[in-house]
Amino acid sequence: MKKNIIKISLAGVVVGVVVSTASFSVAASAVPTESPVESTKEYDDIQKMFLAIDKDTTEDDLLKLLEEYEVAYTAEDYNGTPKKRCYNIAFEEGAALQRYANPGDTLEVSFDKNDGTILYAEYFNNEAFMETVYYNYGTYWDFGEDEPGNVYSGYYYHKPGDTKGGITMKYSNGNTKETGYHSVDSAEDALGDILS
Repeated sequence: MKKNIIKISLAGVVVGVVVSTASFSVAASAVPTESPVESTKEYDDIQKMFLAIDKDTTEDDLLKLLEEYEVAYTAEDYNGTPKKRCYNIAFEEGAALQRYANPGDTLEVSFDKNDGTILYAEYFNNEAFMETVYYNYGTYWDFGEDEPGNVYSGYYYHKPGDTKGGITMKYSNGNTKETGYHSVDSAEDALGDILS
């Protein structure tokens, strides 16, 4: 398994507060740091694939990623609303099976068979026993929206089995349910929460 490095640089500002005891005045000054703070995170190929997925990802885009990273995968069509094509991706063939798979890190990506839009992508990290999810629409565990770009579309992290502490879903029938899905702003944030 080859690993590539993605570098993230953060430029910071140090704020100093000066208190004068003689006049009881407070002054704040901004002092730039001497050099930007650099943070380097390593992502494996499956994590990089998850980072590349968003609302505009098509099945063709995923097939190009599969070719680029040369990982094992299976694809299968499923009935439901909507009908979907589901890709299960892993480093080893046994972990990429749709059913009775071996343990391992996996990426599951599903597309609407009718129009090709992405339904969801779920990256599962076996060591952390946690997952990151990009949800667009369709049925995915506690999620069940009919249209893309809805109030729940976005990135989440979740520990399988957790049912509390995350977002509260409000369903069309008026029912609500607390979940273990924690909303985050980006794929990087979702991965950061399960890999830390």
